[in-house]
Amino acid sequence: MFALNIIYLNKTYMKKLLSFAMCYFIGLGLILAQSTTPEVVSSGGEFFEGSNASLSWTVGETITETSGNLNISLTQGFQQGSYTIVNIYEKPESKISISIFPNPTTDFINININNSDETFEVWLIDINGKTIFSDNSITKSSKIDLSSYLASNYILKVKSKDGSLLKSYKIIKNS
Repeated sequence: MFALNIIYLNKTYMKKLLSFAMCYFIGLGLILAQSTTPEVVSSGGEFFEGSNASLSWTVGETITETSGNLNISLTQGFQQGSYTIVNIYEKPESKISISIFPNPTTDFINININNSDETFEVWLIDINGKTIFSDNSITKSSKIDLSSYLASNYILKVKSKDGSLLKSYKIIKNS
């Protein structure tokens, strides 16, 4: 009788232990299965590429690691705790009037620029920050065909020939 009680207790103990182990490993697997991808959806940024290096930056992206030597400094990553603001440049109000229409659109957008005879640069940037269209010969009245692009939100940047940003627009492309 004593031996039967021990076997019964061992079976009960083993069932509880097995149930606990299964719950623990399943729970641990669910916790560790979650991951965050280092993606930033921001309102602005640029990508520059030269013969020896490239530089990509976004507005609002936080930074974590800085390394380098006396001449070169590299900062990368996300969630840096402090920032050092070196200079704040306030752009003077432009007398140039820019209108973008229709917005939202399905096929094209018109760009009308008043009070200037210059040509301008236009960049269309997708939600991932990739430049998908650029034109450096935009004049007073231009039309951009968006029919080949997916329905999404885009950023349209209008820049002067010297590269200074005049205005950014959120373009909504419907299907």
